[in-house]
Amino acid sequence: MKTIINREISTSTLVQNAVEVIEQLILHGEIKPGERLREQDLEKMIGISRTPIREALRCLEAHELAESFPRKGCCVRTISLENLYNTMEVGIALEEATLRLAHKRLTPEGIKALKDYVKGLHSSAKRKSPSYPLEAETEFIDLLNTLAQNGWLAKQLQVFRRLVQWQRSSYHFVNPDPKKAVERYAKIAQMLSEPDSDPEELVRYNSRTLRERYESFIAYAEKNGLNS
Repeated sequence: MKTIINREISTSTLVQNAVEVIEQLILHGEIKPGERLREQDLEKMIGISRTPIREALRCLEAHELAESFPRKGCCVRTISLENLYNTMEVGIALEEATLRLAHKRLTPEGIKALKDYVKGLHSSAKRKSPSYPLEAETEFIDLLNTLAQNGWLAKQLQVFRRLVQWQRSSYHFVNPDPKKAVERYAKIAQMLSEPDSDPEELVRYNSRTLRERYESFIAYAEKNGLNS
């Protein structure tokens, strides 16, 4: 691996910066699933000592992006059918918990924010952008986290989204119907903004449509060499 970063890093942020650098290499496919994360290579690349590198690798294991083996060391986690289904189940549970809290803690300001979000999705200027679906998803999740008012849950959802990004990019997966995905965010936001909305109906709709999205990706991955 060639050196891509050479900058001074303050002591207080050594581990976090190392995590961010290695994570981006994994997410962008520069370090492949199953490939070893050699401490000496990362030390040269990032320009810091091995102690924060080791701590960073432990963080990546906690994020499910890496795993350690006896006598082999730390490697980028391989993707299997089992962990894709595990990811799907965790994602559904996290979004369900976030939606329930958002519904429970909804304020008049929150209702306005949801309606503004739906209105913004129909902006012609936004629709022309190639990154529109991803921007819509990011804005949607950020809004839900704000409404749910639970920082710990928001962090778990952030880790989960990075994991999904890595899984999809590893198979060069592109959403075949981005318009449908955006319409899903709009419908959930609309349902949540209604004063008499039923949280159980909201959760059922979100879980069903999220499961459909994951199963579409899993089917694609299986056709493109996914191991069971």
